[in-house]
Amino acid sequence: MNIEGFDNLEQIGEGGMAVVWKAHQVSLERDVAIKILKAELSADPEEVADFTREAKAAASLKHPNIIQVYDAAEQEGVYYFVMEYIAGQTAEQVLENGPLHWKKVAQIGLAIAEALDYAWNKASLIHRDVKPSNIMFDDDGTIKLADLGLAKRLDTDSLAEQIQIRKLEGTPNYMSPEQARCKSKLDFRSDMYSLGATMYHMVTGKLPFEEYETMEVLDQHTKGHLPNPRDMLPLIPPGICQLISRLMMKDADDRYADWTEVIKELKKVIAGRILVTKQGKQADSTVSLQKKKASDELVGKTKKVVKIPTPVWIRIPAWSILTLFWGYIIISICNLPPVPSLPKPVSTEVRKPAIVATTPVIKASVIAHKNGQTDVKKTEPEPQKNNDQPKPASDGMKASDEEQLLLHSLKSKLADSIINQNYNDALTYITQERQYSHSPNFEAEISKMEEYVNTLSGKGNALEIEMKKRIGQETVIRIKGVEWPMIIRSIEDGSMKVDLKSKIGSEIKLRPGVLTFAQLDPAECIRLLGSPDTETKCITIFALSFKAKDYKTALKAAERCGPFSDAFKARIELETGQSPQQ
Repeated sequence: MNIEGFDNLEQIGEGGMAVVWKAHQVSLERDVAIKILKAELSADPEEVADFTREAKAAASLKHPNIIQVYDAAEQEGVYYFVMEYIAGQTAEQVLENGPLHWKKVAQIGLAIAEALDYAWNKASLIHRDVKPSNIMFDDDGTIKLADLGLAKRLDTDSLAEQIQIRKLEGTPNYMSPEQARCKSKLDFRSDMYSLGATMYHMVTGKLPFEEYETMEVLDQHTKGHLPNPRDMLPLIPPGICQLISRLMMKDADDRYADWTEVIKELKKVIAGRILVTKQGKQADSTVSLQKKKASDELVGKTKKVVKIPTPVWIRIPAWSILTLFWGYIIISICNLPPVPSLPKPVSTEVRKPAIVATTPVIKASVIAHKNGQTDVKKTEPEPQKNNDQPKPASDGMKASDEEQLLLHSLKSKLADSIINQNYNDALTYITQERQYSHSPNFEAEISKMEEYVNTLSGKGNALEIEMKKRIGQETVIRIKGVEWPMIIRSIEDGSMKVDLKSKIGSEIKLRPGVLTFAQLDPAECIRLLGSPDTETKCITIFALSFKAKDYKTALKAAERCGPFSDAFKARIELETGQSPQQ
């Protein structure tokens, strides 16, 4: 294969309509991908028109999360277009190693949602084939949406003809119910469903309806259901499950109103928050989050059983053997010796002591004073009966004690999660505790702790907040004991884009780079946090110093950690074997 202006062609993929080649563009000295229409289709004017339409549709979109089309041309009857080359893997390839972390899935979903939002608002285009193999990762980690070959305008024909000839433009495992029903007019909400199915696959590692044949999959999207991701992987937080369920509503009207709403909810999911859904009672999702009743699960599963009569030559001997067996059992029981009488068991019932009404004691001197008398003997109160019995604790006091124990246990679990930065687990513990009824004070404590965990897990965590104050300023950061002067340009998702300062002779040069907070050791993070003037800072300092086994600093920070102070001190005592007061 030779195309003028390009060399080193290497085939890297093939689809239904075209073959994709990697090539080097000589004029601009860059690697590109070239999509060439298959030879057997180049003679078909309709196929050429579809291919040309694809190129024009893709070329009109310029977005950081959409693979850019550079040029479209024809050479000696060969139709092709040149596009951006992505050297990284697809999400499908990454899934070969198992499911992705839920936060990574949410970040991918956010990038694809922003790309599809742009395509819809820019040119009223829908993708129609969102799936893991069409999601790619560039060398710098940028998420790209590929293969707009199925993108069509709103006035496209239905899929009925494709289904009749059993040639589907798209992947049935991610198709929306309206695509499966061959509706002629689709909108952006069809892509929402496909994105939800893609996220379901990435977060669970399970292809939707993988056990069904191609045409049966279409029927399952309209009528069937998938298990809750949390039933397969309990550590997946509720928030992302709620979002996937909403994206995969069978009725497009029950999905999100627009991509802006999806993007907003995805950002909440990334921050580890639980979503508040406002779906009607009749709303039906392919991913149902409600647990089915046992009786519901049996519906449709019972099969008619045809009874085959047992032959007589088997029944008569069988009944004879059973009669002899039970006769032997009855005779043996009758011949057993009598059971000796047992002593009457002592009652273990705990009884509340009788509450004896007592008359309040009123001093005679007070009464006499009120009546004008001055010499009256002091009356003594009558002795109270049952005075030696313990006073029972009220039920309210018992409930309060129980809640204190529950609260102490919850704080201990949350403390461990915060120390290990497992904020997802912490939010799961809080969600589980909210399933039970508690007093207002207990609920207020839970809400306060949840607020702290959300702050620690989100983009507004203490270290990011502190470092954002230094954007545009020169600062010095120690990395593995070496001090690096730099200027911070931006901070996002735990990473800092910086300009590293280096001195070459008498000239100072700036070199761009990316630094993640994970590269910093605990001591440096504590130094960058500065004075512990907020409780969130103190919690962060405690977690960092505790993991570094700097218990003196950890104890000092624990004094100002709000609701977690006692739990943190207890962890220090458990680790060191000494009371924090010692």
